[in-house]
Amino acid sequence: MDTLFLVALTACVVLMRGGYADEPFCSGNFAGQLLNLEKSLSDVTDRLKHVEYTYNRHANLLSHPPSSITTLLRAADLEKGGWRLVFRATSGNGQNVHDAWLTGAGTTDTKPDDMSRTYSNHFRVADVENVWKAMAPRYAKVGLYRDNREVAYVVFDAKDSDLKSWFAKDRVLDASWSDLTASGFYNVFSVDGSVSKYYTRTFLINSAYGGCPKDLGHLAVVEKMGSCEWDTHPAYPQFLYADLNHSDLWEKQRFGRADFFAIFASA
Repeated sequence: MDTLFLVALTACVVLMRGGYADEPFCSGNFAGQLLNLEKSLSDVTDRLKHVEYTYNRHANLLSHPPSSITTLLRAADLEKGGWRLVFRATSGNGQNVHDAWLTGAGTTDTKPDDMSRTYSNHFRVADVENVWKAMAPRYAKVGLYRDNREVAYVVFDAKDSDLKSWFAKDRVLDASWSDLTASGFYNVFSVDGSVSKYYTRTFLINSAYGGCPKDLGHLAVVEKMGSCEWDTHPAYPQFLYADLNHSDLWEKQRFGRADFFAIFASA
């Protein structure tokens, strides 16, 4: 928008607010367009202020704990800043993660003290459906942990969500991968993931399927053995994450395997 038009906009709006709408300069379609433009600019300004406020208010929620392989990472450390641990799945324990999260199958409601390696049952907070509704979380977070470090995370806008709908691409606020954004392209981004007779991949964030060598993504919970090499592991479930700053081809086997897959909520 050029400077002359901005001056015209300002002058016309001032005249109209002062009751001089019959001025020739501010008549007809031009006047209406100016008012519409003013409203649009005001809306944009309000949104920017909201974004700035949200960022400043919740900046601590978007940070992740310090990386350390020597200090025990405790659940209390992960809950700083208003987060609440509502679910933690354990790799290699033979229990389905998708079912554990949605139905509580095979879970315990005893919260783990820390992220030291175990093969215990998945943890899910008691009556998580009602807890989620009562809490009405503003944010949700997936965190992956290995060797007492947070190795990957995604933060979501969880407003007006349920146990499935918070995990969606248009709700992404922040992530440990630079290319994982709300405007990115994904062929699968859901709790239910991608399930067929050839594989079972849940909590899946994937960008492309093109036969095993061309499968491209960020995050996958592999529930059992599948037909691709990246589905083949000694034990299940496995929590795979692209071990780069961006998505990666799964079949290249450069992914990391996390010990734990955790879900947090914050009001």
